[in-house]
Amino acid sequence: MAFSGRELVGSVRGWQTESGVEVGRLCVASGWTRRGVASALMDALESSFSRPQRFILFTGHDAVAPRALYEKRGYRLFATEETAATTLVWLEKRCVE
Repeated sequence: MAFSGRELVGSVRGWQTESGVEVGRLCVASGWTRRGVASALMDALESSFSRPQRFILFTGHDAVAPRALYEKRGYRLFATEETAATTLVWLEKRCVE
């Protein structure tokens, strides 16, 4: 979690699975976007796991800013999934080849 004083300004979660670390729900509070909060949260998350095979996450195909952030960090598209409401894109960042 990220705080400014006592105000929660962002959070992310991750958990280890057999195939790597799944990243879920990167959230940044309104008014705090494009200020480095998401990058700091991802840095903290990625450094908290000891040598995972890969990091895995999904987002909406039309989520331009989040996809740009993930791609800048080395995440690459590996699958898409059609749902009734939208198309999801699955991204991964390989750590161990």
